[in-house]
Amino acid sequence: MTSAVAISQISAGNVASQVRGFTSEFGVADPTPINEVSSFDLASITKVLCTTTLVMCAIEEKLLKLDDPISRYLPEWKVEDKKDLTVEDLLRHESGTEEWRPFYISCSTPEQVNQKIANLPLKYPKQKEFHYSDLNFITLGILLRKLYDADLNQIFAARVATPLALENTVFSRPADPKNVVATSIGDSIEKKMVESKQPYPVPEKVEDFAGWRDYILSGEINDGNAFHIFNGESGHAGLFSSLSDLNKFVLGLLDGFLPIERLQQFSKPRNNPVQGIGFRRFPLAQGGFAIGHFGFTGTGFAVDLESKKGWVYLSNRIHTKGEYKTMNEIWSEEFKEFSFPG
Repeated sequence: MTSAVAISQISAGNVASQVRGFTSEFGVADPTPINEVSSFDLASITKVLCTTTLVMCAIEEKLLKLDDPISRYLPEWKVEDKKDLTVEDLLRHESGTEEWRPFYISCSTPEQVNQKIANLPLKYPKQKEFHYSDLNFITLGILLRKLYDADLNQIFAARVATPLALENTVFSRPADPKNVVATSIGDSIEKKMVESKQPYPVPEKVEDFAGWRDYILSGEINDGNAFHIFNGESGHAGLFSSLSDLNKFVLGLLDGFLPIERLQQFSKPRNNPVQGIGFRRFPLAQGGFAIGHFGFTGTGFAVDLESKKGWVYLSNRIHTKGEYKTMNEIWSEEFKEFSFPG
């Protein structure tokens, strides 16, 4: 049962928001009503709010180029099948890497994860097909830390959070631990994925990891790799944020925080119409696309650069003991401007 929902629709600089629900429906004796500054685990929105945005910043600072090979920054990638993979290939999810692996079962440091990803054989034809993969953005996060010689939280704070006055957007743990929305029952979802080998036939085994969490996650990052290896600070997941801060980020994208030419460049597809450079492309019912991203925990945002409109949806859809809806279903129900197939 989704216990908390926070929504905004933005048009011509005006923000219309609504919040409803509580920080948790179970696991607490006295649930707290949420508000516009309640912290949500953003999950994969981190990929855009942090990683894609920082790549754009690095390009503007002339520190990085989209066609730079990853191996220029991470020498472990100087292997035959990966030495020509570029920053853009990873941002587009066209690197050919596997979709997901529970690295916390076999690795204990980010360096070990980077080495393992570099050594894994490619699963798909590189630079030709779109296959959404956490491994791409885990790697980009490692690259950004090396490029700036700083932690992701420090880089993000200096280049995104401070300029946009984001007051509740931080890695690893919420800004206010007393006002945070709970997510799943521990690592139960990932544990089931490892055990069932669905939807990915990973070789890791449940019994080879002793750190499975079995309590309601409140104030801890939900993603297993981000929590168990990266201390909640990774390029693919790890940010907590609030409705008020996501509104500021969307307004920033619409108001010139980054050059419009750069955003337009990053919004264009290559081999798949649903994916730009870092951004997902959301189909609009009247034609065209908005750019944004979803997060597994039940989060999403989108921006229509042409109409200057934005949408934010924050929930804890996996805060349940039963089944949960897909983000496509939730988004289409909540925002009638969009039309997802299926």
